[in-house]
Amino acid sequence: MNKFKKWLVAFTAIIAVAFSFAAIGCKKSKNVTLTYDVGGGTEIAAVSAVKGTEVELATTAEKEGYEFAGWYLSADYSDEKVTKITLDADTTVYAKWGKLYLVSIVAEGGTATPASVYVKAGEVLLTKLESVSAQKTDCKFGEWQVDGKTVTSSYVMPEKDITVNAKFMTKYTVEIYREGADGNYVKDAEPTVDYAYAGTTPDKNFAGEGYELVKNASGSKPISAIKETASENNFVLYYKRMDLSVTFRPNYPADAEHGSSVGESKKIKYGEEVAVPYDYTAEGYYLAGWSTKTVDATVEYAADYIYNK
Repeated sequence: MNKFKKWLVAFTAIIAVAFSFAAIGCKKSKNVTLTYDVGGGTEIAAVSAVKGTEVELATTAEKEGYEFAGWYLSADYSDEKVTKITLDADTTVYAKWGKLYLVSIVAEGGTATPASVYVKAGEVLLTKLESVSAQKTDCKFGEWQVDGKTVTSSYVMPEKDITVNAKFMTKYTVEIYREGADGNYVKDAEPTVDYAYAGTTPDKNFAGEGYELVKNASGSKPISAIKETASENNFVLYYKRMDLSVTFRPNYPADAEHGSSVGESKKIKYGEEVAVPYDYTAEGYYLAGWSTKTVDATVEYAADYIYNK
């Protein structure tokens, strides 16, 4: 073999080795695909990743009327639920679903937002209904009912679709006249506004402590059964100040001599001022004042003998 042929063979060998190294150096890593089988739910895009990559699975999935219960590697959910996997090959995960039941909401002339919700059997219904806003003009929401019965915290969702009714209380207005210190009746600056179920008759003291209703007073309009229409629920009531009795008990110390007074009572009207006695005497003691408590001796109303004298 002459020198030229030897050189050509050597050069060819070098080129072959170079291409071999180049081919090895350019070899790409293989990608694999993660596919979500949502079983009729909202589609979730497949994920492509390098083989051997650990992938966190989607945390939620959606399907109307169902609750997402997790991802499984088998279509029959016979294996353990998974939240992340290592992609060694093309892989499919399957969504498991739990049945929810439809709760349709009727607002009785008002509106309910949303108009329906899905609830899992065995779940406390009131908890789910907290997200529902029920409104009606001139009314206030009262309670939820199913088949005419109040929905309480003990009511759990059955394994069937149900209808829930929103019960509303209707607004009513009461103009209040109060007896003043001079015996005349004065109307409150603002009427009292309250709510009650139609067909019921509110029975309460709208004037508050110290006042009593004057039945059939001239100009009054007594409260009657509440109507469905708020404009028909306007009432006028008169309240007189209650007659009260204030009794002063001396409560003399056991070891002290005292006068013959055994106390006194005074008749007053609610809100009327009354002077406290100051001239009770007991040898070795002075009258500091009066207390409405029999155990606590703290003075609530002072009785200053010198000042009153």
